[in-house]
Amino acid sequence: AVYQENKANGSRGQGDMFSVLRGNLRSQPIPMEQMIRLVPASERDYEVSLWYAQSESMVRFMIERGGRIGFSQFLGALRYDKNLDQAVSEGFPGSWRTLAELEADWKRSMQ
Repeated sequence: AVYQENKANGSRGQGDMFSVLRGNLRSQPIPMEQMIRLVPASERDYEVSLWYAQSESMVRFMIERGGRIGFSQFLGALRYDKNLDQAVSEGFPGSWRTLAELEADWKRSMQ
């Protein structure tokens, strides 16, 4: 949802709602284990904003590098109770085999 909203804002000539936070993501991205376990309702506003910014960035990266079909297959694998490594491998064969590979590639793209 955040990815689509940011995309729609860009098409209307409005700015990227996470542009201010991108610098922080480059220098100090949230570790993936923390991203997975974070519960937005129980965290401080800044941490939640950074979490949403990183989520949007990673979703955009997966769609741009792996395509919408790959992203759809990734979500489908999660829906069928595959773990994250299996979902990444099934959704993006030839690109990433594990969540760690995806995360490392995403971090490199941020530099």
